Amino acid sequence: MKTAVVIHNPASGTSVPEAAIRTAFGDSGHLLHFVNIADGQNEIEKMIKDYNAHIVIAAGGDGTVNCAANICVSLYLPLGVLPVGTLNHFAKDMNLPIKLTEAAALIQKGKMTTVDYGSVTGHVFVNNSSIGIYPASVLKREQLQSKIGKWPSAVIAMFGTITKLSTTHLRIQYDSTDVTFKTPLLFVGNNSYNFDKVGFVNRKSLTAGDLYLYIVRANRVSAFIRLVVSMVFGKRPASHDFIAHPKNTLTVNSRKNILDVAVDGEILTLQPPLKYELYAQRLKVFAD
Repeated sequence: MKTAVVIHNPASGTSVPEAAIRTAFGDSGHLLHFVNIADGQNEIEKMIKDYNAHIVIAAGGDGTVNCAANICVSLYLPLGVLPVGTLNHFAKDMNLPIKLTEAAALIQKGKMTTVDYGSVTGHVFVNNSSIGIYPASVLKREQLQSKIGKWPSAVIAMFGTITKLSTTHLRIQYDSTDVTFKTPLLFVGNNSYNFDKVGFVNRKSLTAGDLYLYIVRANRVSAFIRLVVSMVFGKRPASHDFIAHPKNTLTVNSRKNILDVAVDGEILTLQPPLKYELYAQRLKVFAD
């Protein structure tokens, strides 16, 4: 019997309870231990060691997947995903089933693949990391969320952040290049994002072995809004507003002593310089 630890976020997305997850696995031959995402990554990692787990399962959204992926990398364990969050970007880009029973059945089959992951100063990300307007918006949303709910606070926070658009001076080093940008948003993707699709962007591959550096050069509110609108409608941004480079490693420095950095939607406070690295096909994930 294999022991699996389920990192559960009961407040995420569809708020799936523990009982529903146990029912989805049925008599699968897996011994399931549940831990709450609120316990924090360090404490959860200790519990996984204590349980002598063979599998780590994320039951939540992309933030829960990020926590599980960090632990899987640390302990060399495979990752299972029950995508019961709101957006589930990683699961969708992996073409994993969204329905709970189908996702559980996939894990039970035991078939795995390996995918790339990125790292910023030792913190793993499976989707992306960013500096600037996005982490600022998330922090503002978190201040409002307890009062008016997640989605109203997200809209208000993003609107307020865009209309008061601020920029950050960043020094970026990669290969033999050393450049400085004043940008409202630096975005680093685990592989490239597809900006030619109408609606929200996605990735065609998680195994191409590239970090993708995206730098927004639209520093005025009107230019930034134009950039966002063009991306929503599947139009590739103009080069004077947006730069994209594939890289394996890069270093980001700043005049600031600390930076708010988004990692798969979670906000970390990190001290520059920040070292971004790509680890090709080093994360095992249950998938067809």
